[in-house]
Amino acid sequence: MTDKTIAFIYSFVIVISAFAGYAFPHFFSLLKPNISWLLITIMFLMGLTISVDDMIKAITKPWWIALGVCLQFLIMPIVGFSLAKIFDVDLPILIGLILVGTAPGGTASNVATYLCSGNVALSVAMTTCSTLISVFSMPLLIDLFLHQSIPVDTAGVFFDLIKMSLIPVVLGILLQKPLNKPIKIVQPALPFAALVAISVIVAIIVALNHSNLKTLAPILFVIVSLFIILGFTLGYALSRMLGLDKRNAKTLAIEVGMQNSGLATILAIKHFSTAAAVAPAIFSILQNVYAVTIFPMIQGFHDKKNKIRKGKKKPLNNESIEEALD
Repeated sequence: MTDKTIAFIYSFVIVISAFAGYAFPHFFSLLKPNISWLLITIMFLMGLTISVDDMIKAITKPWWIALGVCLQFLIMPIVGFSLAKIFDVDLPILIGLILVGTAPGGTASNVATYLCSGNVALSVAMTTCSTLISVFSMPLLIDLFLHQSIPVDTAGVFFDLIKMSLIPVVLGILLQKPLNKPIKIVQPALPFAALVAISVIVAIIVALNHSNLKTLAPILFVIVSLFIILGFTLGYALSRMLGLDKRNAKTLAIEVGMQNSGLATILAIKHFSTAAAVAPAIFSILQNVYAVTIFPMIQGFHDKKNKIRKGKKKPLNNESIEEALD
C-alpha cells in the first residue's frame, strides 16, 4: 500500500466519521461520557510509540525540538486570536479557537508526518515535549487570551491536562520495558488504532454540535481553514529561514499546524460550553485532511518561490540532525 493510498484512507476515514456524527447524532451523543477515555487512550498509545531513546535525545539535544515547540506555542495562539478578532466571531467561537490554538501537538501529527515522508522521530519528540509543557503553558495561555472575555478555571484545566495527557503518556513510556515484546508486535498498528479513536471523537463532537452545525455560518470553515493553512505556512517558512533542511522543516510545519484538537474539544465541553467545541471539532476534521493534501502544495509553492541562494547560511541536513542526536 503506497503512502498516497494511506493518506487517502486517512482523510476518508476522518471525513466519513464527521458525516456519521452528523447523520446519527442521537447514537454518537450517547457516547459523550466516553470521550475523555478515548483521549486518554490516544495519549496512552502515543506513549507506547515513544522510546526511552527518544526521550534521552530530546533531553540531551533540545535545541531543534525547542524551536518546533516555541513556534507552535507562539504561532498558533496568536494566529487563532488574530483571526477571531479580524472576523469578529462570537464568544464561543473565540474560546474554541484559543483552546485549539494553545493545545499541544497530538498523535495525528505523527501519522501525518509519516504519510508526508517527514522525520517521524523528530515529530514524536516534539509532540512529547509540547504535551508535557502544555500542562503548564496551556492554562496560562488560555487565561492570557481569554481573561478579559470570560472567567477561566485555570486550576481545573491544569489538573485535567495532568489526568488526560501527562499520566497516560508517561504510563505508556514506562510500560515499554516490561512489555517490550508484545508492544513491538503491535506498535506498527498503533497509529491506526489512534486514528480510530480520533475518528470516534470527531463523530461524537459533530453529533453533540448537530444543531449548531445546522445553522453554522460557512465563514467558520473559512476561518478554521485559514488557521490551519497559516500554521503550516508560517511553520515551514520560519523553519527554512532558520536553516532547517526541507525534510525537517516539513516535520516542524506539520507539528506547528496540527493540534491536539481532541484535548481542546474536551476542555471546551467541560470548562466552557458545547458550542465552544465547534471550532476544535471542525479543526480536527480539516487538519487531518489538509495535512496530506494542501500542505504538500504549500511546501512546493514555498520552495519554488524561495530558493536558498548559494553562499547563504547552510541548512541543516539529515546527517547533521542524526549526528546531533547521537
